[in-house]
Amino acid sequence: MVHGNWYSARYEIYLTKPLDLYNDILPICSSIRYMLKYIQMGKDGIDGYKLIIIDTDKLDKRFTTRPIANDYACALDTIEYSYKTVTREKDPTMFEYQDVFTYANKIKHQNQEDNLFIPQIQPIIANPEYYNKIISMEQELTNIELTQEELDLIKAVETHPSLAGLIKFSGFNLANGYY
Repeated sequence: MVHGNWYSARYEIYLTKPLDLYNDILPICSSIRYMLKYIQMGKDGIDGYKLIIIDTDKLDKRFTTRPIANDYACALDTIEYSYKTVTREKDPTMFEYQDVFTYANKIKHQNQEDNLFIPQIQPIIANPEYYNKIISMEQELTNIELTQEELDLIKAVETHPSLAGLIKFSGFNLANGYY
């Protein structure tokens, strides 16, 4: 069996409070005729709830075929598998991509004050110029063109009455995992 990492993006809605499966989520899925994924986050000091509208399997080719996405994946793999020889001082460009992932998943959707004491975040937010560079790289990675059908799906979910006043953020977010 082959094991490895995957890197992609997905379209997510971050919510301000939890939803009920039967009273909130299933009516949305019924009305749009599409299954959404609901996730309760609760690791690394990040709490909250999100719906995944367009998952990685629907975007994979559009994400991975871009040169910046390949650079991103190679950098994260190199850091993970060569962690004894790769350092922030020797290989700062690789760590920029790691910081992009950290930004996307631990800073972007949180109050910055809540993250001040997480060690991974200090190198990112300490220098405003570097912080802006990381934001720009994340925006380039998540700038994925959607089909009209996907745009219609997103609009139908975001404007559903069950979500009125509950959407904190919606858009693409970086994701990774193991297979």
